[in-house]
Parts: sequence; C-alpha cells; structure tokens
Amino acid sequence: KSGKITDFTFKSKDGKSAKLSNSIFNATIDYINRGYDIKSGYLWKKPNGNVLIQLKVTNLESGLKSWSYTTGRYVAADGSFHNVSTVPVGCITGLGVTYLEAATETVPVLGVNTNSTLVAPFYSGCNGETKTELYLQFTLEK
Repeated sequence: KSGKITDFTFKSKDGKSAKLSNSIFNATIDYINRGYDIKSGYLWKKPNGNVLIQLKVTNLESGLKSWSYTTGRYVAADGSFHNVSTVPVGCITGLGVTYLEAATETVPVLGVNTNSTLVAPFYSGCNGETKTELYLQFTLEK
C-alpha cells in the first residue's frame, strides 16, 4: 500500500548499514506439551548482535502458569549456550494467551533453516511452585 513502511536500514554494531528485513526470522515451532501450546514466533537480531525471541504461548489448562524472568538459555545453531532474561513478569491465566520474550546477553550464531532451542523454566502457579524446564526447539526461516 502506498505510504506503508515495509523495511528500513539501520547501522549495525560494526557501523555498516543493515536492512531490518534481513534481521528478522520466523521461528517455526509446533510445541504442545505439559499444558502449553506454542505455535509461532519471531527472532530479531538486534543491531548489537544480541537476539530477541518472541513466542506466542497459550495455557491449555485452567490453572495459573508463570515463567522465570531471571534465568533461561538460548542454544544457538552451533550448540553454544547464551543466557537469556525473559518477560513479561506475571502469570498466564487459565486458557490465556501471552507472548514470551527472551533476550540474549551475548551474540549467538544464526542461520536460515537451522534449529535453535530456548530452554525456559516454567512454573505451575504464580509463586514458583513446581518448576519445569521447557525445551522449545524452533527452526529459523525467512
């Protein structure tokens, strides 16, 4: 459509110009397990090289669920581990939908058509009861 922004250029960490569209990947995932349904997401390689992962999470159960905002790991395509912090802080209501965001603190290796994994601690309830680490494997696509 006329006047609609579809892409723009920014300066990357090394000072070179980069297109936003080259920095966003679809995170293809099909996870239904332990009361969660995670079907879609995105990964953005930020200008400093770190990444932001966003996954759509549905709580399939009637009880409250939550995740830790202080721990987690991203396993890059080359097998390297990168600490992540996750948001939002709070609870997912029964049968609710929210978006889990995880940001790396370091620069991972990325590649189209490669598998990556977000290891995120989830909890039943909102007070840290019954910790379960979910291994959320996804494929990066353009």
